[in-house]
Amino acid sequence: MTALLPLTVALPLGAAFVLPLLPRRPRRAGDLLAGLISGALLVLAGLLSGRAGVYEIGGWRAPLGINLALDGFSAPVLLLAATVGLAAVLFSSAHLDTYTGRNRYWALLMLMTAGINGTILSGDIFNRFVFVEIAVISSYILVGFSGRGRALAAAIRYGLLGAAAANFTLLGVAVLYALHGTVNIAHLAGSVPAAGTALPGPEILFAALLMLIGFGYKSAAAPLHIWQPDALAAAPAPVAAFLAGALIPAAGVYALARTLFTVFGPAEAFGWMLLFPGLLSMIFGALAAERRKDPRVFLSYQGICQVGYILTGLGAAMVLAARGEERAAGLAAAGAVFHLLNYGAAAALLFLAGGTAEPPGRPSRWSALAGLAGAGSIAGIPPLGGFFSKLMIVAALWFGGFPLLAAAAAGTAVLAPVSFYRRREEFLPRPAGHAGRTPPAMAAALILLTALVLGLSLAPLPGLRGRLLGPARRAVLDREAYAAYLEPGEGQRP
Repeated sequence: MTALLPLTVALPLGAAFVLPLLPRRPRRAGDLLAGLISGALLVLAGLLSGRAGVYEIGGWRAPLGINLALDGFSAPVLLLAATVGLAAVLFSSAHLDTYTGRNRYWALLMLMTAGINGTILSGDIFNRFVFVEIAVISSYILVGFSGRGRALAAAIRYGLLGAAAANFTLLGVAVLYALHGTVNIAHLAGSVPAAGTALPGPEILFAALLMLIGFGYKSAAAPLHIWQPDALAAAPAPVAAFLAGALIPAAGVYALARTLFTVFGPAEAFGWMLLFPGLLSMIFGALAAERRKDPRVFLSYQGICQVGYILTGLGAAMVLAARGEERAAGLAAAGAVFHLLNYGAAAALLFLAGGTAEPPGRPSRWSALAGLAGAGSIAGIPPLGGFFSKLMIVAALWFGGFPLLAAAAAGTAVLAPVSFYRRREEFLPRPAGHAGRTPPAMAAALILLTALVLGLSLAPLPGLRGRLLGPARRAVLDREAYAAYLEPGEGQRP
């Protein structure tokens, strides 16, 4: 199965170069190719789900070669990105009737897909940086794709700030390379000493802070969130869904977690570096959303709040792991990964459900019901997945000895349903007389993501919990196993 890993990057990357060369007639040729590629990626992600392996490109061993790695953390994030990507393509095929330059749009979307998949699978931090930039540079253009003033202003602001954030990440990579002579994650995990409860050396602390700023911007964590509300409000609906449901979870939160946990290892200092922006994002996002009238801006600030939950869970997991409290650390890590998946699926669903209000159709009863499922998960309404992932994070904070943080997380968890209830007219089904017809492709996208949101709600069941959250928890926390897994002895390679 490891031979399939490069296809997850090569297929969309190849399509991105082919699509602009397609003739304008037949008009739907680009739609068909993008749909086939996205469908193939979802099949590949499904086949790779629950598996682990390493693929060395060209047969070259690290550190000279480049490798792609799949484990219990990257596999579910890859499946999330593939599902959201296919939903965005299906939705776009009807949504694009209001725009020109279809094939250019598809090329950018495929390029963004290749960047996201490469970010998830990359086995060295420099190539992860390259893949992140491929994804986000494509997203800059897609945000402004409509050519309208608001969209162009949001895209320019997003791009300028993103370029500055990229410099922080690249400088962090350079510091690590200068210190250790490698950018391979397995080699770095074996050479960067885990600080535990001690304070890391100044060079390592500096490199970690640079990474936190660079990937924190992509995560839209407060106070680095300033690009996100305008970008998600101005972008076409499927682009906003792809940004919120795949780019932010993968190129932001996943990249940050994988770097801090695996490259630097568990240390209290790094844990608090995640806890502070996590707590700030959680509280600020929940309170700021209350004052926003635009539904997309409201959802954007709710997204900042959800990213805060994820970072809080990850930060608590790192602090607890450094203190040797493995059980609470495992609960926090599992809750954070689970919430990342719930947030990505629900956020994408909400932006697509809201996008049916734009041409070519009015909101339908089905789109309102789909939006209700997404809103219920983000708001933490039982028995949807968002409730259980928030509960896991709050419980980990409480049992791990952070009662004030647990109280803050529980308080914002109560505030979210209140916020969504006050805006219930935007998420509850409308009377049949006011409902429009959702085009079939849009309906298919909503069905796909609704199924994912509801399917994730089953993850806490005993049989599924061990298969999904157990491997993810181990992949996040077990740094030594990851390093040994990527660099096993001869005869032990996957």
